[in-house]
Formats: sequence, C-alpha cells, structure tokens
Amino acid sequence: MVSPYLGEKFATLGYITYMQSEDKKFIIDGKIVAEVDVFIECKDYVITVESIFEFINDEIDKHLLRMEKKRQYLDGYGDKRKLIGAVAAVVVTSRVRDYAHSKGLYVVYQNGESFSLVDPPKNFQARVWA
Repeated sequence: MVSPYLGEKFATLGYITYMQSEDKKFIIDGKIVAEVDVFIECKDYVITVESIFEFINDEIDKHLLRMEKKRQYLDGYGDKRKLIGAVAAVVVTSRVRDYAHSKGLYVVYQNGESFSLVDPPKNFQARVWA
C-alpha cells in the first residue's frame, strides 16, 4: 500500500482531491489494459500512481504507454477530466527521479513508514493526457 494520505499530499500542489482508491483496473473490451495502485479523483483531474520497488527508465516509458490506455478508458465513459500520472518507489535514484520529472510525471518515494512527494523542479509541468 502506498499511502492512504497521498491525495492530501497532492492537494498541497493545488489538486483538490475528493476520493482515493487503490488497485484499480482499466478494462476495455473485456481486457485489462492497465492497472494502478492508487487512483485519486479531483474535480478537474484524475491522478494515477503506479508503484514498484525500484523504477528504471524503461519502466517509466512503459508507464507512459499505459497512461494512454487509461485515457482511452476514461474517454470511453465520457470522463473528460485531465489525467496526470505519478510513479512511486521504495528506491528512487536521482537519475530516475529527474527522468520521470522530464516526462511530466510526479515522483513519490518511501519516507519511513509512509510515502511523500518529491518536490518537483521549479520549471516542472505535469504532463496532461486530455
């Protein structure tokens, strides 16, 4: 489990969250096309967080492809909220952190028994799948 308070942490970045669930599956035409560990719902946004022990750049690239599938799923239900993504890991190297940020993803890391958001760089723009 990532953190039951992760939605509150995103709220500090200006995303007004009202619901958080875990282990959501995105099913299109009867097939699971993507899964997320944390699904955070906001008025104008949906934030999906995928977690793994240690991310590498290749895993982040695969996550970006899955984000496209999640967008297709939401479109199929007429959900026009903006989709943004985050990756969470127990081990986050600076190289992978910087790579994820360069791709417009938020980064979450383990901080003791909880998880925290890595402060994005000043020029960070979250990638939006609209």
